[in-house]
Amino acid sequence: MTATAADVDGYLAEDEVLADARARGEAAGADPVSAGTGAALALLAATTAARAVVEIGTGCGVSGLWLLRGMAAEGTLTSIDVDPELQRAARRSFLAAGHGPGRLRLINGMALEVLPRLTDGGYDLVLVDVARSGGGTRIASGAADYPGYLAEAIRLLRPGGVLVLDGVLAGGSPDGAAGTATDDLPGDGPTPAASAEPGATEPSATDGAATDEIPDDGATAGPATDGSGGAGDPVTDADPAHRAAAGLREAARLVRADERLVPALLPLGDGLLVATRR
Repeated sequence: MTATAADVDGYLAEDEVLADARARGEAAGADPVSAGTGAALALLAATTAARAVVEIGTGCGVSGLWLLRGMAAEGTLTSIDVDPELQRAARRSFLAAGHGPGRLRLINGMALEVLPRLTDGGYDLVLVDVARSGGGTRIASGAADYPGYLAEAIRLLRPGGVLVLDGVLAGGSPDGAAGTATDDLPGDGPTPAASAEPGATEPSATDGAATDEIPDDGATAGPATDGSGGAGDPVTDADPAHRAAAGLREAARLVRADERLVPALLPLGDGLLVATRR
């Protein structure tokens, strides 16, 4: 018998908080990770006894809730997104699940401008989850920046830390042609097209949903790269949809070729690429 996606997703039931977060994300046009992908994230966080995790693409909090399930009790989730409304919804979900403010650092800003200010080698796990939008029907324009996210993630991870790139097959096989779902939409995570100023913070709200300022962890990295250079991305196509698909394929090729990483591509969702940093 060959396992189906329904078998994998149904193995671990999502509780009410997760179900509500998923419903909000889908209603907002975001693309929450599948339950099977979420279970894998919790497993990876638990296996590494993760105390410091970075997530690119907060969405409505589904992937963050799964990560927090597996993280150490004192662990902190740093989650970056350009959409303050999604982050407000995510924070409510995190608090409803019993994860206090001390475990959360939600940053409203563009990831490629936030990540260089985080500490080199200071994180146990880095998740990039901004490949899809429109309820999973389209590749988000932010996917073009996956090579840039990859370069920053490798810098942030400690030896033995885990890199996770979700949705890498949404643009087609790394060795083949582009996939068909390449309509351009603003991403449900930190995309270059967002209008939010990096580091912008939202006013405090009664539900405690204010976002944090961009931190400066003392990193000495230079300016952030974008998806068109500095991280091995050769994409020059002016079509944003084609650039997004090509960015995903290039990131997958870069992971496979990087001798610092031990990767595996798992058949979860649109491809969950996992790698351990040597």
